[in-house]
Amino acid sequence: MHNCLKISIITVCHNAESCIEKAVQSVIGQTYKNFEYIVIDGQSTDQTLAIVNKYKGNISKIISEKDSGVFDAMNKGVNYSTGDIIYFLNSDDYFYDFNILEKIDQEFFKNPSTDLLNGKVVVDTGIKNYDKSAFTAPCKTKKDLSRHGLCHQRVFVKRYLFEKYGLFNTKYKICADFDWLMKVFNSSVEIKFADYFIAHFYPYGLSSKERNGRIKETLTIIFKNVSLVEFLYFCLINFVRIPKKLVSFLYISYLQYFKNSFHSTQRE
Repeated sequence: MHNCLKISIITVCHNAESCIEKAVQSVIGQTYKNFEYIVIDGQSTDQTLAIVNKYKGNISKIISEKDSGVFDAMNKGVNYSTGDIIYFLNSDDYFYDFNILEKIDQEFFKNPSTDLLNGKVVVDTGIKNYDKSAFTAPCKTKKDLSRHGLCHQRVFVKRYLFEKYGLFNTKYKICADFDWLMKVFNSSVEIKFADYFIAHFYPYGLSSKERNGRIKETLTIIFKNVSLVEFLYFCLINFVRIPKKLVSFLYISYLQYFKNSFHSTQRE
């Protein structure tokens, strides 16, 4: 029997009475038992806490206090965690089956040098033509990340990555996880893809409600992390009709890029 890794599962929630119980049950029912479960609640005013407290005997830590957004709450979860591996399961998501953590432990045991492991998620939208490829495509390189993104419900990471690259940057209200992943993918970490489903993913959270904000944050993050050619490629494959505000944003970004390039050339 190998030494099992301790896995920290973190769920952040606020007024999630309609879905939190399914998420909790999918965690505490896992066959793999060397895990801790941390629930960070943003002072819900509905029955969320009452539902969570029904399972407090199986939850390592329950925190309910004000926060400044979802990524502030996720940062708290990281700070409270003690596991070797960290994973975020939103309150409206749930594990694909009760053997997921067993599989994840085996993945890291078979490949101990792995720093970040990503798999697939099931997206139940009810929309026939919804593009689900971004939620199942392997993500092994920065190019993959720029092209498809990588929702955190697909990702298990070693905790040292948070110690090395810091917590989520809360100046990004929607895409702080994408910004953090860009830092990681820009470095020399070992990334593996697990070709199976990890969780059921609910796609209508904050990022879908704040579409323009999400797009602007995504473009800002990509622009500062990739070459201009890669940036233009991303825009071409992701946007057919770009809103006027984003056209202005792109135009200003290009001007700044060429201005910086010109001054750099002059100094040489």
